[in-house]
Amino acid sequence: MKKIILLVLSFVMAVSTVALTGCKKGNNNESVLEIAVNIGGYGSDGFKAIARKFEEEHKGTEVNVKDVYLRADQLEANLKNPRASKTDLYVTGNGTMLKGYVSKGDKFSSSYKGVILEDISDVYNSKVDGEDITVGDKMYDQFREFHTWDLDDDGEEEHYIMPWHANIMSFIYNTTVVNKALNGKPIPRTTLEFEQLCKEIKADGVNPFVLTLDPSAHYWQGPVETWWAQYETVEEYNNFFRGIIDGKFSKDIYRARGRLVGLKEMERFIFASNGYIHKDSPSFEFATAQNTLFSGVSAFMANGCWFENEMKLSDSKKDNIAMMKTPVTSVMVEKLSFYTDCDYFALSDSKKNEYDLILAGIVGYVDGDVEKEDLDARVKESDIEIIRQARRIAKTNASSSSMFIPAFAKNKELAKEFLKFMVRDDNLVLFMNKSSGSHLVYDFDFSKEENKEVFNGLSAFRKSVYEIEKDCDLIRFVNEPIQYKGGLEPYADLSTQVESYMISANAGDRKTAQEIYDHCIKYMDDDRWNNVLRLSGNL
Repeated sequence: MKKIILLVLSFVMAVSTVALTGCKKGNNNESVLEIAVNIGGYGSDGFKAIARKFEEEHKGTEVNVKDVYLRADQLEANLKNPRASKTDLYVTGNGTMLKGYVSKGDKFSSSYKGVILEDISDVYNSKVDGEDITVGDKMYDQFREFHTWDLDDDGEEEHYIMPWHANIMSFIYNTTVVNKALNGKPIPRTTLEFEQLCKEIKADGVNPFVLTLDPSAHYWQGPVETWWAQYETVEEYNNFFRGIIDGKFSKDIYRARGRLVGLKEMERFIFASNGYIHKDSPSFEFATAQNTLFSGVSAFMANGCWFENEMKLSDSKKDNIAMMKTPVTSVMVEKLSFYTDCDYFALSDSKKNEYDLILAGIVGYVDGDVEKEDLDARVKESDIEIIRQARRIAKTNASSSSMFIPAFAKNKELAKEFLKFMVRDDNLVLFMNKSSGSHLVYDFDFSKEENKEVFNGLSAFRKSVYEIEKDCDLIRFVNEPIQYKGGLEPYADLSTQVESYMISANAGDRKTAQEIYDHCIKYMDDDRWNNVLRLSGNL
């Protein structure tokens, strides 16, 4: 995989259909391009700046960028009724759903025959203006592969969606609070080290964690699924979303131990009775919760790389936040050669600490902070490689962040020119400058002398994001019919905002990690599993 240099943006989704039809001139004019941009997270300033530059270089062309909130049901309604919208280019957060639309083809809309999204393979195959590289080759590998089809089974790649941000997720933290508590120690490398730091922060009178139950904020998916993938490996984690275990479709995917590991690690930090979360978290809107980080009332929040731009209008300090790598789950020792016990969760605290010292050393070595001769003598090369792979994993929901042209759009060719124009190096820089340093998912070489000034101009927060993203394996880039047709969900019939079950003010309503895990296994009985397979065409 190409190194991920800097990534961009994350949007939530919800718009009125009317908002999409309100254009300055309408788009019957071939020189007027209508673009609808979701404005959660990173707003539309980057796109508007590129639009103005596009107008300058394409005399006589007008680009109207509309700020919208695009809910999934409203987007679907617009696409099923071509007369409902005059939009030529959508910038959305609905990519996972869109992949389902591509697969449905003629079955998607009775008013339009064929794939409802325009085939933009010619955009992917076009050379970037002034650069010796195609748009598709400049795109980060995982993103290009995720947005590739062969609907005709003729061996020819087809593309209907273009990605625009990667949306990395981990823990955001107040650097003043955390560095004081660390007192020269490294940022937590394992979850056991992380918990010890939380205890010290709490002793200083600060809430270790804050969270929000805002319906759009499923932020704990980031660390939970990172820990899950660390334990299982990326491939086995991905196989869950394919419905596969041991090479065949099976409901036993819900029994994967990594799922329990991820949930138990979340429970360690946010279960209400543990006392690590801000007591008002259940009632906080996302902006209120995020402001407690700036103020130092809270130390950590599971969140994403959109954080800084999303809060740019806040009066709070901006130089006291950073993103940290998700610590390696301490349960990973079960995977290492020197581990001689059975269930990690049954170990005594002293035994856990003993193993964790060895694990933290391996993580430190992988990070470049510990010399190899300082590792425990029992550590083998195979152990180091296991932890190296686990340390590279980062969760993203960027598979949903997409740009597309409706097949019925009036100005499809102009929209394609705009897509090609966006990925030119100077426009990537322009986008960064207007979006708090966020980067579209296309290669940009910061090592070039002429680009070093661009990197130096990034905020401390964006630089910390870059350190995580520059060389990582992103999850989840799996979207199969068993998901978008069969309805396969990681938490069965429970909300994907699983943190909500652990922080309820009413103790009787709370669910532990084990209860959530067991519920999913019980819920997905043979009848429900067969229905998932039937709906997805896999029965």
